[in-house]
Amino acid sequence: MKRKFIAFAAALAFVAATSCSTSESQPVETKPKGTEKVLESFPGGQVKNVVIIKEGTENDILYQTIYYEDGKVHMQGGFNTGKRVGAWETFHKDGKPWSLNTYTDGNFDGPYKAWHENGQIRIDGNYSMGKRVGVWNYYAEDGTLTRTETLPASPAAAQSK
Repeated sequence: MKRKFIAFAAALAFVAATSCSTSESQPVETKPKGTEKVLESFPGGQVKNVVIIKEGTENDILYQTIYYEDGKVHMQGGFNTGKRVGAWETFHKDGKPWSLNTYTDGNFDGPYKAWHENGQIRIDGNYSMGKRVGVWNYYAEDGTLTRTETLPASPAAAQSK
């Protein structure tokens, strides 16, 4: 329960930080302390994929950031024991949010949001234990709600049908 609350709080903080911006959004800086290690670079030498490794280990990844060739963040998020955890953010090339996924032990678990390139919300929904649950809303580029999908409130409820 505590993990879900932390994941939800991280997702809520991201949404609050990005919804107030009228221009380019910036990634939320929640990187843990550790040793930074470049895993991949672009042909010109710019960093493409960098991770933060837990101190005293060789490959216990705590955090990963993937960049576009111009140096802007494409995707970032945390790990725990090799599995994605917490909020994972993806950005369009202009720096505006593309998606926000929330993970628990490597599974989608919590709020999910996706945005059009113009910054308008595209999809808003929730996951539980890797399954889409509850109400999912879909929006046009102008922000108009185009479709609502109502799913079972939990994966267990879906299996009992």
